[in-house]
Amino acid sequence: MNKQLTIQPRSALAELTATNTRELVRDGKTMFFVLLFPLFFLGLFWFIGYSTDADAATPHVVVAESTIGPEINESLENQGIATVPRNDPAANILLTIDGEHATVTLAATDQPSWSQTVQALRDIGIPRTAIDVVTTEGITAMDPLRTSMASILMVSFLSLAFLGTAVPLVSLRGQGTLRLLGTTPLKRSVFVLSQSPARFGLGLFQMILVISVTFYLGYLDIAHLPRLIVTALLGLIMLFSLGFLIGSRARNAEATTTVVSLLLPVALMLSGAVIPMQVFPESVVRVLEWLPTTVLANSLSTDLVGSDSGLSIGVSWAAMAAVAIVAAMITTKIFRWDSVIKK
Repeated sequence: MNKQLTIQPRSALAELTATNTRELVRDGKTMFFVLLFPLFFLGLFWFIGYSTDADAATPHVVVAESTIGPEINESLENQGIATVPRNDPAANILLTIDGEHATVTLAATDQPSWSQTVQALRDIGIPRTAIDVVTTEGITAMDPLRTSMASILMVSFLSLAFLGTAVPLVSLRGQGTLRLLGTTPLKRSVFVLSQSPARFGLGLFQMILVISVTFYLGYLDIAHLPRLIVTALLGLIMLFSLGFLIGSRARNAEATTTVVSLLLPVALMLSGAVIPMQVFPESVVRVLEWLPTTVLANSLSTDLVGSDSGLSIGVSWAAMAAVAIVAAMITTKIFRWDSVIKK
């Protein structure tokens, strides 16, 4: 018997998954935006932080009494930072070390550059997560890159779910490809599921990239990594579900691209990375905190950079799971093969 006749054909899911993966990799525009977004925003917020720190006053550090005083003095000197006595008029940073925790207190009236002081502390073995940088008024110093890391990962997932999933799906409908598939016994759920593996792999790449940068910068406590991965995967599933929901009925790829492209910066701004939540009225904040994208960004920040989101991780997981389930159920009900609306 011919050997080819003995080979069992692959399932519809396997065939569609392989085909979709090839098409996605060949789509240069989609791949460009999906892979560029995390790199672009990482570079943008790094530049903001660098510019802010470069324009700040020259640091003159007062080192409070500490058991490792000589060691920190040497580390500060290696960073090119001058240490001065407490009564020196030029003093603008008070450095306090308590065991493995350190506090860098900045003069509120003339805030100095503090990144090199933090690096000096890291050089003597104090982790970045154990270093607090505050003003004399008790306000946490603004660190643009640290504040934005969770939102960067959230927007990266969002670009993948919307630009990399919803828009190509709408394009297939506009080209008539979905209409042809609709004439076959193929189930909607199988088709939707076949779109996920390749995009899920890209999402994992985005996650690994942002987590690696965060760990390198010292913001991530490795003990929180398992919970962070669960949060990221759950958030990715939630956004995929929303992406499929948008692509389940839309007919015009250009209009869909325009709409979802506008949603990306809006989601970034409302997550607190660009516009602090404090500028909004309390009633508005209560609404914004429950947006799916904001819930994801806040949940990621809890373990990614050690921020307090004010919402327990269990509640966040439940909220994201609920959104994913509801969106998936609606998608399977309203998904349309054809671009023509039947009257």
